[in-house]
Amino acid sequence: MNTTFPVSSPAYYSWLAPLVSTLGILLFFFFIDEGYYDFRWMEDGGNWVVFFIYFVIMFPVQLGVSELLLHKVPGRRKFGFMVLFVMPLTIGALIGVSYRMSS
Repeated sequence: MNTTFPVSSPAYYSWLAPLVSTLGILLFFFFIDEGYYDFRWMEDGGNWVVFFIYFVIMFPVQLGVSELLLHKVPGRRKFGFMVLFVMPLTIGALIGVSYRMSS
């Protein structure tokens, strides 16, 4: 009887952590901006075009943070760190930049 469990490779987390972080950031901002605190924005195709453009810009940034700052953090720990710390810090930084630009 084979009792081994499949193990995800670290390369799997090298793109998964930035992907989830990027999607979380963009869904948060589209929730508060485009949808006025709901997800009705998803019904409009034009909003998805803008979402994709923002994704194309934000994903390389999150991938760079993941690879440059967290290159020594292994698999699941990197995923947790990206979602629990980097994603909220990025949201806060973007809100701060937006606030400074508007005043």
